[in-house]
Amino acid sequence: MDEEGVAGRDLTKADIQAEEKGLEVVSLLRVYRSNQRVAVEGWIAIPKGSQPWTAKGAVIRGRNGEELKVLRVWQQGPILPGSNDRIIVEAEAPSGSNRGPFALKLWEEEGPRSLTLKKLMFP
Repeated sequence: MDEEGVAGRDLTKADIQAEEKGLEVVSLLRVYRSNQRVAVEGWIAIPKGSQPWTAKGAVIRGRNGEELKVLRVWQQGPILPGSNDRIIVEAEAPSGSNRGPFALKLWEEEGPRSLTLKKLMFP
C-alpha cells in the first residue's frame, strides 16, 4: 500500500459473467487493488437441499492465460445450504497497469460445484 491507500470498486451481476455450478453469487462483488495485492470479495449462496460448501482453491487468470499468484482464500466456515456467506480471494497484483479483465474460479475439495466469474476489472 502507498499513500494512495487501497482502491476499491463495486461490481454488480451486470458487470460480470458468472458460470455457477451449484453455487450462486447473491449480491454485488467488490474488487480491491493496492500496489502489490488485489482482492475479490463476494457473497455466495448454496441452494437448500445440497451439501455445505467450502472453497478448496482459487485461480485468477488474465485474458492471455497469465495467472496471478493466489495468496489466500478466506471464508469464515462452510456455507450451509439455504444460506449465503462472504468469501475473499487475495492475490498478488498483476504487473504494470494491467487492470483486467480477469476470471476468478473457485472450487470445492471433493465435488463438482464451482464458480467462475469473468470480466473482473480491478481499480
